[in-house]
Amino acid sequence: MNRPFTDHDSLIELQEKNGANMGTSLHSRYSSTQIVEHIAKEMQKKIVHSIVTSSSKLSVLIDEATSISHKSAMIVNLKVSVDGATPELLFLELVELESQRAKDIEEALLNCLDTAGFTEEWLQKNWVSFVSDGASVMLGKNSGVATRLTARYPNLFTWHCMNHRLELAVSDAVDEVQAVNHFKVFLEKIHNLY
Repeated sequence: MNRPFTDHDSLIELQEKNGANMGTSLHSRYSSTQIVEHIAKEMQKKIVHSIVTSSSKLSVLIDEATSISHKSAMIVNLKVSVDGATPELLFLELVELESQRAKDIEEALLNCLDTAGFTEEWLQKNWVSFVSDGASVMLGKNSGVATRLTARYPNLFTWHCMNHRLELAVSDAVDEVQAVNHFKVFLEKIHNLY
């Protein structure tokens, strides 16, 4: 249905007006949030169990984001074949980061994978690639997250995300073309105004 949880109360009321017996409990949006979180956790457990038992090869794609309140988070996605099907991109977790240092990001990622059900032994055999943006904290050759991970998982292939590369190329091209650059500044001013 893709309705926000704020609509939950009015949907309950609508169903009661339509004659449905809705009972007396689990009517708040808090309850609906709890139910959805429980279902999501159970679905994640089943998917991870299927991946682990089938020994599918795993690619991990991460991206960093910062909220309006200046909290850093890491989005963890998996590219994996579930039950022998065509590989799919799956959202695994949104992890709040303590800091944006490579060591802390690596630790948060490994903790996320472990909590989801991927053991160290399984990762050694089946984790084949790590993909991220090109920031030095991620792909830095001396102490980036990718470097730290390849020290721990020697067969791990690391890659700079093509979408991030494309965005950088377009940004560079826009900066070079004066007319487009003026238009970009104009759009940014409109965005900031409204």
